Amino acid sequence: MAMVEGDPGTGKTRLLDEVALRVRVDDGAVLLARAVPADRDLPGAALLALVRGGLLDTPGIAAAPPAALAAFVQDDPAWAERYPQARTVAPLAAAAAFTAVLREAAAEQPLAIVLDDAQFADDASLAALGAVVRDLAHLPLLILIAANAAPPRAAVDALRARVGRERARGERPARPVRPRASRGPGAVGAPRGGRRRHRPYSCQIVRRYSEVGRDRDRVRMRARVSERQRRLRHRGSRHG
Repeated sequence: MAMVEGDPGTGKTRLLDEVALRVRVDDGAVLLARAVPADRDLPGAALLALVRGGLLDTPGIAAAPPAALAAFVQDDPAWAERYPQARTVAPLAAAAAFTAVLREAAAEQPLAIVLDDAQFADDASLAALGAVVRDLAHLPLLILIAANAAPPRAAVDALRARVGRERARGERPARPVRPRASRGPGAVGAPRGGRRRHRPYSCQIVRRYSEVGRDRDRVRMRARVSERQRRLRHRGSRHG
């Protein structure tokens, strides 16, 4: 999980859009949503926005348990049309259903969950994202969250603390982004010697997903080589 914090106008949304684009270019899937102030008082609102932000068209979700699919069939006609059999199944709670469906999607391809303006998201949705990080840590899944640095929110602070725990396992923590005018000479992104420095953390996010893509490509290459060798052996045995 990665969190980008900064004041309004510091480029958080652009960064999220660039990462989402790179993931799609590398054949990954993206769930993208932006929280709005009205979500704060609606439990599960931001989670449902992520579901509507591309989950239905993500390969692999058909393998999810019917009870997980049923949780979204109730609230979205498009899901009900795609999975009519789930209408008769007792649904899981939204957070558990979200995790179950993501598990199947991330098993099919790399997956990025991108939530902008998380300071407006409801507490239940932010807690559900924390549970996804815990339960699907073994899968190629990135959760990328952007939020304003102030005012503080307990639910956002809890996710930030999880990023801190990932740092202890070797991950790099996000740095708060300040407006360009307030950056000092040594600040990240400040000009130095007439050249603009790259933001190392945003580059790391893209690099990590690139590594996932390269690993997938290596697996595919080994599979093609193995298949070619099998065919050559088969031809040799026929001619022998």
